[in-house]
Amino acid sequence: MDRKQVVTQADKNREKFRAQRDAMNDKRERWIDNMSSEDVLEELRKKKQPTFGTKQERIDRLKKAHGVTPSSNKPKKGNVLQEIERLKQNREERRKNMEEAKRNKMEREIENEMMGKNVDVDFEQMIAGHRQGTVKASMPHLKTQDVKINVCVRKRPIFAKEQANGELDCISCSNPLVYVHECKLKIDGISKHLENHTFQFDNTFGEGEDTDSLYRSSIQPLLDVLYNRGIVTCFAYGQTGSGKTFTMRGIQTQAITDLFQLSDTVFKEYGFEFYVSFFEIYGGKCFDLLNNKKKLAILEDANQKVQIQGLEERAVGSAQETIDIIEYANSVRTTHCTSSNDESSRSHAICKITLREPGSSRTHGQLLLVDLAGSERAQDCQSNNRQRRLEGAEINKSLLALKECIRALDSRGSGAHIPFRASKLTLVLRDSFKSKSTKTRIVMIACISPGSSSADHSLNTLRYSDRLKEKSDSSLNEYAKMLKQQEANPSGGAPQIRRDPGNLVAKPRNASGVAKPKVSAGKHNQNALYKQAQKISNELASIDKNSAEDYLSSLHTRDNPVGEDNSSSSDELDQDRDMDDGAGEARLHEKAKKDLQLLHNTIRKENNDNPNKMSQELLEFHQKVDKIMEEEEEILQMHMEAIKEDAQILTEEGEIISNVQGVGVLDYDIDDYVKRMEVLIQRKLKVYKDLYSKLQDFKADLQDEEQISHTVNTFYY
Repeated sequence: MDRKQVVTQADKNREKFRAQRDAMNDKRERWIDNMSSEDVLEELRKKKQPTFGTKQERIDRLKKAHGVTPSSNKPKKGNVLQEIERLKQNREERRKNMEEAKRNKMEREIENEMMGKNVDVDFEQMIAGHRQGTVKASMPHLKTQDVKINVCVRKRPIFAKEQANGELDCISCSNPLVYVHECKLKIDGISKHLENHTFQFDNTFGEGEDTDSLYRSSIQPLLDVLYNRGIVTCFAYGQTGSGKTFTMRGIQTQAITDLFQLSDTVFKEYGFEFYVSFFEIYGGKCFDLLNNKKKLAILEDANQKVQIQGLEERAVGSAQETIDIIEYANSVRTTHCTSSNDESSRSHAICKITLREPGSSRTHGQLLLVDLAGSERAQDCQSNNRQRRLEGAEINKSLLALKECIRALDSRGSGAHIPFRASKLTLVLRDSFKSKSTKTRIVMIACISPGSSSADHSLNTLRYSDRLKEKSDSSLNEYAKMLKQQEANPSGGAPQIRRDPGNLVAKPRNASGVAKPKVSAGKHNQNALYKQAQKISNELASIDKNSAEDYLSSLHTRDNPVGEDNSSSSDELDQDRDMDDGAGEARLHEKAKKDLQLLHNTIRKENNDNPNKMSQELLEFHQKVDKIMEEEEEILQMHMEAIKEDAQILTEEGEIISNVQGVGVLDYDIDDYVKRMEVLIQRKLKVYKDLYSKLQDFKADLQDEEQISHTVNTFYY
């Protein structure tokens, strides 16, 4: 039986006091609520309380000062049955929603199974919900003819094979934004959530946009720079398997076709000649892809001009001939199987198309199309053999140097040094970084894979691209403003060409009667080609021939603006200077060390601000790889010299033997024999002793590289 609770007099007194306190509290609360604003302020001042805030905030502050608990904070004495009913309804609604979500999940799983997908439905629905609620409509692409450094992103489609392996499309492109939906588990290891990242670039291209759309927005508007004694450099960058080579080959075909079309129509009477060369940089060495992969020497002459000795340059007369040569060069490019890709491009392939004036070796313009090697994280290279690790380290070092060169070029007004000698890649592209900014254009195409397992690689690529230049105009409002300006001038900045007799200049003709472009004598007139004239239309082929003649003639006759930097002229592109191989190599090696040290110092300085910073181990790994590369060249050279020396000694030994045991030899000087043999043996011992000592040092460095490679666990940038 339940024991009946006994109510004592003390309980009655406590209940009485509680009722009195509540009554007094309600009375004070009603008194304060009925006060005017002025009375509330006056009472607060008496209580020495702050008087800021809204009226309700001041009233609550005054109630607290009087010890009054606001009625809103008091537990409401509702009907118990109504509260139970409300909780029941909420529980039933929650169960209903869970059943509906479970049913939708099962239907989605069945649908995915029928489509051959094997993806996580929870993450798939979370990504779809984020896209529906956050991802904005794509804006039109911006024509970037006036942008010195153009950074754009291209996302490739996700493959059915990837979806069958459980890959989700975790990338959303909405020009100019890129969203990365990173699928993660919470700390409990069970709860799923998305970590969303947003980036903005000059242009972004989704999986539904083809290479032609990218080319027309980013490359085609820059072709006029080539006819203005300029240099256009286009890079394709990204992890292995992200579509870099596919994108670059499409751009190569379209750019070559347009260049020859312009030369045959708009600029036909100027008779420009085209030359093509194609080489690759693999493992820090340069090889000619058009000449049986002949090893090339990269030297710097006394005038600080970088020269590639022995590079074959072929004259081409048509677009199809050029395309055939480029396809052959692409087919012999170095590729290897890595842990990330079965056929990964392990070299930087550089296609250089040069325009020259007829009958002259002077360069008029250059188009450089660079298909960069597939980037990988340092930790992904640990399972590779030493050769693949050294390749990866060299690739990552060159990508670091490329990023710093582009950033320095973007901030060149502040006098930043451009460390182009820090890698072979940036060294051979020196003209792209050192020429006048008004005559240089750089396009970086960052290619990303959509798969969820590649999300960290894609973030790596996007962060690398995001830091290539300053984001002074990064807001969407500024982007929309630029689009409006572009729409107001749909011709893409084409000059309004008028037939002004004062600007017409008789064009000299060569022996064949073909018009030859006028070449100015001084730097001031050369600089006027770009500063005084506006841009040619994006659709250059539509300009009629007479207007083009007037335009080019006027460019050569106008005066140069005062105060323009004339440190670069057309002579910068010439590569016909003589040099001493030994002096050029030594001079270049010394400067390369300084630039590499500057690169490492810059990276160390940025580590404090970079959340995904490069570790000290990775810097040491790069330094060790550089040392191994140098020692490899030295030991191979020493081995060759040892073989030559050994052959010479062997010849001398044959002479000694013939003097001792030759036909008809009856007598010989034994002392002379011993003396000569002693000299030869000492020479042999010295040669192989030096080679053995060098080999042991090289072996020790290889062991150090093995140990350091296992401690590297960060991204390459």
